[in-house]
Amino acid sequence: MLGRLIDESLHSGSDTNRGHDLIALSPHEKKELASLLTELIEDKSIVVSLSFVDGLAGLGNLTESQIREIYLSERKRRGRTRALASKQWADFWARLGRQSGWSRWGVATEKMSYEHFLEMERRLFKALKFPEKVKAYLIERVSAVRGTVEGALESRNFVKASESLSRRTMDLLKQLRAALQSADSSSLSTNQVAGLAIVVSNLSVLFTTRDWSAAGTMSAISGGSVQLVGK
Repeated sequence: MLGRLIDESLHSGSDTNRGHDLIALSPHEKKELASLLTELIEDKSIVVSLSFVDGLAGLGNLTESQIREIYLSERKRRGRTRALASKQWADFWARLGRQSGWSRWGVATEKMSYEHFLEMERRLFKALKFPEKVKAYLIERVSAVRGTVEGALESRNFVKASESLSRRTMDLLKQLRAALQSADSSSLSTNQVAGLAIVVSNLSVLFTTRDWSAAGTMSAISGGSVQLVGK
């Protein structure tokens, strides 16, 4: 649904009363989106995923050992093995351009380039059947925050800790739901909806393969940055 709303906004750019910065909603769309937001707010796995990304970006109080345990446990919950756990973690860490303090044994990969990350985003958005214009818009937004994403991965905090990705995203979900439930609310920020679409889309691939986990992490950070633009 988020993709459809963005698509409608992008195709209404010729409307003189509003530009691409706002998404107008019908009563039915408001009800449908409010229901979707409620599902997301109540999904505990989303909180775990966002907290994991916060830890990687240096926005939480988690140690590498704690972040590692989340990664391995969530992979196991999705049917993946914990065999060679130290190598799995070290490879994932290296894909983000990090050196694990836990182990560097057997690492045979290197940092994922931003260009490769963008290509994986294109593949994901295509698999989710987002309209062409929406895919191009989301890639444009992800590209625009490259410096912020790379800074976060290098442990240069991109926002103060009180505005961590998990807190900001959950607060935004609740704010948007409250706005949708308000009788006098009829529009949302396109950037905020785009940011949510980027984050939510990529949480589905987090804790799967090494590369999709790395791409999902980078994308969650980029989606959080895009959300900030809409404030």
